[in-house]
Amino acid sequence: MLVIEDDLDHFHMIDGALRTSGVDSVTHFATGDAFFQFLMRCPQDERSAEGTFSVILDMRLPGMSGEEVLKKLKSREDWARIPVIVLTTSEDPELISRSHKLGCSYFIIKPVDAEEFKRAISQLGSFVSLVELPSPFRKV
Repeated sequence: MLVIEDDLDHFHMIDGALRTSGVDSVTHFATGDAFFQFLMRCPQDERSAEGTFSVILDMRLPGMSGEEVLKKLKSREDWARIPVIVLTTSEDPELISRSHKLGCSYFIIKPVDAEEFKRAISQLGSFVSLVELPSPFRKV
């Protein structure tokens, strides 16, 4: 699982929830640029649509916005089928609509309250444990 999240505290909560749910490979990126540098360094077979990546994407990132990351990711044929879960504080219906049109698989709104955020992240971990993710992210 690739997590693009600039808030380190949020990343640690996401990472913990994913690992509790059986996702044992989590890679963190604080910016969209760092994420794309990683993808470009990967061998073609590892970054293809049939590859092993799934992405959790924050929309409010420094530099390249999450929306720009999603647009760039989905514009390349070899990356277009990589599943993307948007996880952001924005409740803007236009952003939600644009994100789905750009190809995000799921859009989850981060609660602002710390306890609600922890519950939502725990539910995200449960969700990820139920959906079919590319191997090696799911334990068999």
